[in-house]
Amino acid sequence: MSAQTPIRRWLFPQGMLRYTSFLLMLGAGLAARAQTAYWTGGAGNGFWHDPGNWDLDGLGVPTLPGPGTNVVIGAGAVVTYLEPTAAMPVGPLTLAGQLWVSAPGLVVDGAGLAGLTLEPGGSLQVTAAGVLVVTNGGTLAFNTDSSLSLDGGAVFLTNHPSGTAVLNIGVNGNNNGAGVTNRGGHLVTEIPVLLRGRFSRFLHQGGRLELRAGGGIYEGSNDQERPWLIDGGEVFLGDFSISRTTPAGGLLISNGNVVATSLRVGTHNSRAYATIYGGALTNTGLFTIGDRTNGATSGDRRIRFQVRGGTVVSTGPDGIVVGNQSNTGVAGDSVIGATLEISGGQVLAEKLTLIRDATLQNAHATLALSNPGALYLGSGGLRAHVGVANTSYRVYLAGGLLGALADYEIGADATLAGGATTFHTADPVGQPRSITIGGTLGGSGGLLKTGSGVLVLNGPAPYTGRTFVREGRLRIGHPEALQNTPALELSEGAVLDVTPVPGFTWAGTRTLSGLGRVEGGLTLQNGGILAPGLTNRGGPLVVNGSLTLGEGAICELVLARDPNAPDGDRVEVEGDLIVAGAVTLVLSGGGPAGSVHPLIRYTGTLAGDLSAIRLSGLTGVLSNNTTTARGLYLVITQAVRAPTSLVWVGNAQANVWDTLGRTNWLNLALQSLDSFVPGDRVLFDDRGTGQGPVQIPEPVQPGEVRVDSVGDYRFTGPGGMGGAMALLKTNHGTLVVETTNTYTGITWLAGGVLETPILTPGGMPSGVGAATADPLHLQFAGGTLRYTGPSVTVDRGAWLHEPGGTIAVASESTTLTWQGLLTGPGGLTKAGQGTLTLSSPNTYVGPTLLREGTLRLQVPGAAGTNRIELAGGTLALTLPSDNDLLNPLHVAARSRLVMGSANNRINGPVTGSNTLDVSIAAGTVLTFNGDLTNFTGTFALGDSAGTFRFNSGGGNTTLGCPNATVDLGQGSATLQARNAGTMYVGALRGGPSTQVLGQGSGSGTLTWTIGSKETETFTTFEGTIADAAASRLAALTKVGPGTLRLTGASTYTGPTRIEAGVLQVDGSLGSTPVTVAGGTLSGTGTLNGPVDIQSGGTLAPGAGLGTLTVAHTLTLGPGSVTAVEVNAATGASDLVTGLWAVTYGGTLRVIKVAGAFAPGQRWKLFDAPGTYYGAFDAVEPAAPGPGLAWDLSQLTVDGTVGVVSVGEMPRLEFVRIPGALQLHWTGTYRLQVQTNALNVGLATEWMDYPGAPASGVVIPLDPTAPSVFFRLVAP
Repeated sequence: MSAQTPIRRWLFPQGMLRYTSFLLMLGAGLAARAQTAYWTGGAGNGFWHDPGNWDLDGLGVPTLPGPGTNVVIGAGAVVTYLEPTAAMPVGPLTLAGQLWVSAPGLVVDGAGLAGLTLEPGGSLQVTAAGVLVVTNGGTLAFNTDSSLSLDGGAVFLTNHPSGTAVLNIGVNGNNNGAGVTNRGGHLVTEIPVLLRGRFSRFLHQGGRLELRAGGGIYEGSNDQERPWLIDGGEVFLGDFSISRTTPAGGLLISNGNVVATSLRVGTHNSRAYATIYGGALTNTGLFTIGDRTNGATSGDRRIRFQVRGGTVVSTGPDGIVVGNQSNTGVAGDSVIGATLEISGGQVLAEKLTLIRDATLQNAHATLALSNPGALYLGSGGLRAHVGVANTSYRVYLAGGLLGALADYEIGADATLAGGATTFHTADPVGQPRSITIGGTLGGSGGLLKTGSGVLVLNGPAPYTGRTFVREGRLRIGHPEALQNTPALELSEGAVLDVTPVPGFTWAGTRTLSGLGRVEGGLTLQNGGILAPGLTNRGGPLVVNGSLTLGEGAICELVLARDPNAPDGDRVEVEGDLIVAGAVTLVLSGGGPAGSVHPLIRYTGTLAGDLSAIRLSGLTGVLSNNTTTARGLYLVITQAVRAPTSLVWVGNAQANVWDTLGRTNWLNLALQSLDSFVPGDRVLFDDRGTGQGPVQIPEPVQPGEVRVDSVGDYRFTGPGGMGGAMALLKTNHGTLVVETTNTYTGITWLAGGVLETPILTPGGMPSGVGAATADPLHLQFAGGTLRYTGPSVTVDRGAWLHEPGGTIAVASESTTLTWQGLLTGPGGLTKAGQGTLTLSSPNTYVGPTLLREGTLRLQVPGAAGTNRIELAGGTLALTLPSDNDLLNPLHVAARSRLVMGSANNRINGPVTGSNTLDVSIAAGTVLTFNGDLTNFTGTFALGDSAGTFRFNSGGGNTTLGCPNATVDLGQGSATLQARNAGTMYVGALRGGPSTQVLGQGSGSGTLTWTIGSKETETFTTFEGTIADAAASRLAALTKVGPGTLRLTGASTYTGPTRIEAGVLQVDGSLGSTPVTVAGGTLSGTGTLNGPVDIQSGGTLAPGAGLGTLTVAHTLTLGPGSVTAVEVNAATGASDLVTGLWAVTYGGTLRVIKVAGAFAPGQRWKLFDAPGTYYGAFDAVEPAAPGPGLAWDLSQLTVDGTVGVVSVGEMPRLEFVRIPGALQLHWTGTYRLQVQTNALNVGLATEWMDYPGAPASGVVIPLDPTAPSVFFRLVAP
């Protein structure tokens, strides 16, 4: 094709051979010396050519780098190559600072090594006069945070070993990447250029780029932007491939002329994107979209080539292949699918293949064409295959243009997905071509035929949109073609060729209109309408062949006032006219009484009974002229008044709306009863509401219908409203429309309710007419559309004026799927118990109110971007995997949020004070990224089995829901956050199978701070808190005044901190260290980590009387409170058991729950055998009662506290006598003794002193004996 000529010119640009020969001469190379020149900047001027700035081998001798000398420019240095030097070529250059090349002649000979290395932070700047040549080297590396910029000038990377050396721009992984920018320079590489790293970028903004060894975007570990942007100039990409990019990255072309010798999009296991916004891209070889074998089978791993402007040309004989290889893993289209999306610009290719061949498996391919995009194909056409297993293809035509470079066939099923898709049977210069569709053409969209060639429908074509033939020929080659299109319009000169289908029938309240020709016999029956002329122009419709008017056939004709005028509607039959049943001629216009108007002329014969033809709309006599001007004529016998304004008054005996019949109307001009005339503007107000349903037995064609009543109306019957009328519904009443209407004007809902059981795609007869899907044809200004029929999908758009409109789906078992565009300044209200599904992005500005039933959102933006107010009912999120709901949510009444089978994110804020019941399916994740601080209600997860998560990206855009309750329900739901840090939860509940985890990504500690919702005074979490992994720890901080009760077996290892309220552990905690800095630790569970009760904190074992197990150390610090309950009647008490050791301190608060304190009572409070330390600073109350005292002497012995009488407290006296010590005491006490070294101190092995009386003893003194300790104990 002609596009090859400039491609050849590009492959051998003028002047390039001179550069090549020069660089190859340098390629002989010099062996790298062992010497290295280090930049010192000692001369202070920053110039390369000044020897004072260099140090050779660190010897302190200023020396200019010579041939083969390694060059090192360190971090922080700023060097300018300002004039050529003779000491070239230097050896490998390592750059960590800045190097400005502002003169020609800087040559680096890599000598087989890395000739150029940009270290982290290194910056290479080439200005207009600068030329840098790097030759004879190995792999080159531009490391993280390094950059190469050309502002004019030139860089040549040449004569490197083929097959081994590459240029890596950036390094694999999650990092800042490296950057290359060309602003008008000339960059030539003879090694593959690979863009790696998370935020690496290649920006070409003019000049020339030559990747003679190709390259591309390659990353092995993550999907990130990595944009390769071309915004002008001339670019030769060579063999180029793209892998692992996000939608914002990949290959981006917005301007310039780009040539590739092969282009492969999607060569690794994850996503890949290329987007064309402008300019021209020509590929001369292999062109594949989806060229991998190892596509990951989770998340979104789709591959897309998106054309939104510019021109893409594929000159190779195989054209473009979408889905080129089998995948080893099994997944669906939403995970591993490959897509060619054309929504602007144009694509020209010899051939387009979806799924390379029938041998593939686990592969999915999509063509998506929409306005104003265009796709021109050559003789190879469009082919699609279904592979061995788990393969699929889709052809979505939602507008746009499908043109022809040559005659071709579409060997695939296709869906007309919305709007009208243009099939242009001509090449770009207007040469006629043919397009043959061999597969099924379905969907709700329309078909627009342009171009002087032929469009052939050789397969079933059950699409339900309108059909327009503007020029050329539409040939029907299959009996099931065009059987569901509601209207077909033939422009003047256009041809509908039904010759290949004998007996072609047009039936079912569908309209065939226009000024063109129908070639082949045509049968009209069962409501089929033949309407010569166009909306704004009358004239003949020609049938080349016989015309059969069967039972129920309708012909609509607008007659000119002058019977001989060329613009009067009529049917010209080049053959026989056959009347085979009851036929209605719906007539309007016409001349005065006595005028004779042609209706249907024929060249053959007339067969059938003329009495079967009924006239509607005009009064006259039907005449059959059998002379040379053979045909059916109307002789008007009574002139019809001009259309006027009428008001319905009805009639209790015959409440019928017909044409030129019953006088059920009030003529407002004459103030008298009148009959209806086509074109009348009619009003239904409260004057006619009491007469019962309005019967419409035949089609009527008013100019306008306005229903403005407080009372209700019902339109019913086999007829319907047609023509170009508008239907306007105002006031508070309900209008029930049970008729099937064909009118094409607007429906305006400004008040009350319009109820109908009949909704269809745009262009098809329905309760709201047969207008196209254009939003201006259905307008809401405060009114309600209530649908009472079965489940249906419609593509109608709607315009929402302020204050908006309501769509009500009456039956709980009905789903109304709305594919059309909802737009305008108003908002949308969903009412009724049924389901409203919004399957396309919408642009209405106002809020969305969900009152009842279900509102299902299938794509981002389906509910616009304004607030969604949940005032009851269910919001169902069934977005594609890893997609976002951007709308703010306000929970105005208890409502439901139901997830589909894919991971979705809610990015807007959530507000309100009511309960939001959330249902998350197993294996799916619902993520909140927005502000939740103003939501004070409850997230109630019920029987959910999926994950409720905070944050999806690397940063914490939300810090949780500090004023809300998260109730994980009785299923197996999980609460998690993506990142380390602190997440706030106002209150927490959950059943025994629920869990709270550490962060889902990276490493670190995720601290759950729970309890800040002060209205929640007591909550129980029966589930578990656990680390997500060994490096992803969970931690817990209790805040707020309420009580959080934990009954599950938690295993998390991050710290636990109590700052306020009560943490009641009735289950178990793992090895988490517990710190009580405020608030209270209580419960009857088990803690397996150390417990530290600090100043302001309280330990209150049990919940009531009970035992708390601490299988570690317990420290009761100064200022702490230990609150224990004792029963003075039974001897029961709280107990802390399992202790490795306990250190006493702070205040011991003893709380009596029953009985009276008495001497001799004792309670065990702590069980830490042999490892008791310290002492309490105070006891509350200070005494058990009058005459009583606390006995704390055994706390460091056995952890017990007792009660003694104050009167029996002993008074100990001693007297030193020779060789002995004489002791005396008051009261009845026993003397006990133990012997230990001083450095050992007291132990627990006390024994009664032998032979000691009750009141005194003489103890011998032995200076050689160890230390001896004595104590008095109560009997």
